[in-house]
Amino acid sequence: MTSESLAFESEIISASSLGLNSQALQLPLNPINSILAIKDFNEAHIGQLKAIMDALRLKGAFTSDDLLLASDCIKEKLENRQGYEVKVAEFNGLAIGFICYSKIPSSDRSYELYWLAIHPAMQGKGLGTSLLVEAEKDIKAKGGKTVILDTTSKEGYSAARHLYEKSGYKLVSKIDRLYSEKEDHLTYRKDL
Repeated sequence: MTSESLAFESEIISASSLGLNSQALQLPLNPINSILAIKDFNEAHIGQLKAIMDALRLKGAFTSDDLLLASDCIKEKLENRQGYEVKVAEFNGLAIGFICYSKIPSSDRSYELYWLAIHPAMQGKGLGTSLLVEAEKDIKAKGGKTVILDTTSKEGYSAARHLYEKSGYKLVSKIDRLYSEKEDHLTYRKDL
């Protein structure tokens, strides 16, 4: 494990220390502009992605277990392991969201979307759509034909499910009460 990935595990940065609040980060109505960029993940994003995940945990969108799984994707990318791709949405040079995906092992053309996260202060501005479109373009360029993703029926994920459905993803599987008495496991698929 590299020193950078160890630093990622132990680093605690609050969203307010990065200036991530709704007043400091106001996007224009059209988020695709010169101050918004989608870039490949690099070491400079580590603390900022940690702050995004921490803010989502505080909001109740992600559990601690969710965050451990998301950090594993980022750590593996940081360690240059084969598999995970991470794209980061930046606003004025500050990471405000990310998407993580990879080719499904033993598949010749299928990919799985693992994480799509936008800082709570920046949600609802089209950033999730921008990241999803960028990931799909990259997957298609690599020969990918199908994208799947797993999510939950939890109320806090309704905006994410709406985004996926609006973007052409179809619900293909539902496992009732997998996570709790009121929470189902959902699998979505999109053919590119």
